[in-house]
Amino acid sequence: MSTITINDIQGHESTQGQGIDRITISGNATQCAAVSVDVHQTQPVNVHLPTRLANVDAQGNWSVDFSIALGDFSAGTFVCGRGNKYVIDAACVSDPQCNAQYSEDRIPCGGCPVVTVAFRGIRPRDVCDANGQRAVSITMNVALGSSGPATITMELQAAGAGSGAAVIGPTSSVTANNATIPATGPWVVSLSPGDYIVRARFADPACPPQEFTLTVPACPTVVCPSIDWSADISDQCDANGRRAVTVSATLVFPGTSISASLLNAQGQVVDSGVQTDDLTLVSPVLSLGGGDHDFSVQLNTVVPDSCRPDLAHTVSVPNCPGGGTCPTVVWNPNVSANCNPDNTRDVTVTATVSSFGAPITAELRDPQGTVLDTATTPANGTATLDSGELTLASGNHQLSVAFTAGLPRGCAADNTNVVTVPACGGGGGRGTESFGCTILRILALALLIPGLVAIIGGACSANAIAIGAGVAAAIIGAALLVTWALLCAPAAGCLALQRVIGLVNLLITVVAVIAALFAVLGLLGIVVGWPCLLGALADGVILSVLQLALMQIFLAQGCQWQGRSIYG
Repeated sequence: MSTITINDIQGHESTQGQGIDRITISGNATQCAAVSVDVHQTQPVNVHLPTRLANVDAQGNWSVDFSIALGDFSAGTFVCGRGNKYVIDAACVSDPQCNAQYSEDRIPCGGCPVVTVAFRGIRPRDVCDANGQRAVSITMNVALGSSGPATITMELQAAGAGSGAAVIGPTSSVTANNATIPATGPWVVSLSPGDYIVRARFADPACPPQEFTLTVPACPTVVCPSIDWSADISDQCDANGRRAVTVSATLVFPGTSISASLLNAQGQVVDSGVQTDDLTLVSPVLSLGGGDHDFSVQLNTVVPDSCRPDLAHTVSVPNCPGGGTCPTVVWNPNVSANCNPDNTRDVTVTATVSSFGAPITAELRDPQGTVLDTATTPANGTATLDSGELTLASGNHQLSVAFTAGLPRGCAADNTNVVTVPACGGGGGRGTESFGCTILRILALALLIPGLVAIIGGACSANAIAIGAGVAAAIIGAALLVTWALLCAPAAGCLALQRVIGLVNLLITVVAVIAALFAVLGLLGIVVGWPCLLGALADGVILSVLQLALMQIFLAQGCQWQGRSIYG
């Protein structure tokens, strides 16, 4: 197997200070006789150099020169040190699949190294200490010149200060090209907001120091977490019309221990972690169909009230080409208007799946993922999935249709629908009835029921006194029962009031049966049947008015009828 590496680029000046007139690029290769080298410089000028070939020697080394003399570039195309922006591509002539690439912004010239610097801790959102200073980390990368190893000392001073005010930092001996110093870790200094000069001073007096500007921003009044989202979406589709997708969220909260989880659209945790200052959460490789897919971050760390981190993110996955038309799903949830005694409701859900091509097999699944029904559509046809009767508590319940066979490429693997079950009315359980209210309810029924009996008995016997007493007792009992419903039912609970209404409904049914019997007797010529019928009708009127009044109070108190019987 062939391999290629690009090790170095070196600039040459025929006259020091007059600019680069030749560059040398070198590297290593195995199982490759020759290497083709291309160079593209975009800064300070944009130019492609002619392709050059370099032979690989017996030790696996190769080297190639580009120069003004050969007509490869003009003066000013390359500059010593930083200020360039170029890309080098190298490929094995005998195996074009074997290649390497190298990009940089600097070119070492002569014997002196070229240094670049990196700072950490100077972002505006980075935390400050109690003294209003930031902990700034300083590292340098060294590209050695032709003189080989170098000794470099870091220095730091405030901008505008005299040379004697410099703070001397660590000294490093660099023997390998592109080494990072200090080798033991960054040079960390506590700095107040302001401008500074960071300097790389060389032990070789022939190499002048290189300086860099460092600006430390003012400390923020409030430090908020930030979240940077990214998604790596494959260009290739699999046989099922899906793409490989990796989602990541990078949280930055300087000076704070971050605890967070990455969730998918179903609320499942796909990654979690705890780390100080910054935390990156990465999902496993997901297989997603075309369309929008929601992700969110659950942040378990307390943040200032004024902070509004971007906790939600939608990843748009392109549809795979040639995938055909995706199936549609029409949902039809049916939530019972009545509550069960345990404050649940009966729910049925149907989902009609339509295919626009080959048959599609689908499953209806409940919120726990249990399969409720399975069906296969005919070609260009529909199939209906039925959940059967479900018993659900109040709240939101997500059901889904999962396509298990025949799904066109690029289509989402499932279709979800949220069924909202309303809460049952207030007081639906057992309340607390005071002793006085219990006595009031018993007294009301003790007057009502005997009064109703007295009305029928008085009518049958033509006893006006009995009729009058019965009517008075029944009306007083009904009035006391209404009073109980107004004053006591809110504490006693909807179920207690429902049972009283159920008793009234039962009395209405009994009186109706008695009235029917008296009507039959009247039709048979038994004289007593008609007066008794009038008494029963009077009872029915009193009970009907009472039932209407109690039912209105029942609804006004926000109650809902429990169960399937009108008798409570």
